[in-house]
Amino acid sequence: MVNTVLGQIDGIKEGRNECVLYFKDSIDIFLDKFDNDFWKAEYDELVWNYANNNDQMIMFIWCDENKLAFDFFNPPKHKHQAVDTDFCYFMKVPTVEGHYVIDFSNLSGCFVAGKIQNNYLKGLLNQMNNTYIFHFIRDKSWPDNAKKEFMGQLHRFMATLTEQAYA
Repeated sequence: MVNTVLGQIDGIKEGRNECVLYFKDSIDIFLDKFDNDFWKAEYDELVWNYANNNDQMIMFIWCDENKLAFDFFNPPKHKHQAVDTDFCYFMKVPTVEGHYVIDFSNLSGCFVAGKIQNNYLKGLLNQMNNTYIFHFIRDKSWPDNAKKEFMGQLHRFMATLTEQAYA
């Protein structure tokens, strides 16, 4: 069982506003088809509840017609006529103790967020370049031989992925 612990800055109301703004701004960055008119007042409560609910570890969001669609278990299943086949996700980041601490002064450190594109290979390529490669290169805990071998394999994988994503 995991616990969500809410961080406090200037009280719960200010934390709620920061939380809602974080999600809204992130969605605006991730989803090209997003328009501020898509955001409804009820979404404030939805994202706030997600941040505070121990049972909701992941949230998927996508544009559907002139509104946003949310799911807390599965990514969207798109129709051929879908407005936008891209979607974004948010996953809670646990602490070492297995708790989920929502720190309103550093919300981007509390969630892993990203965008999956219609071209899934390009999406994976972007995710690897923007998130994982940086962490692999920066990590100094590996033995030199293991890291050299891993990085060689990683470079070959990235070359193949880049080639296939743009084929």
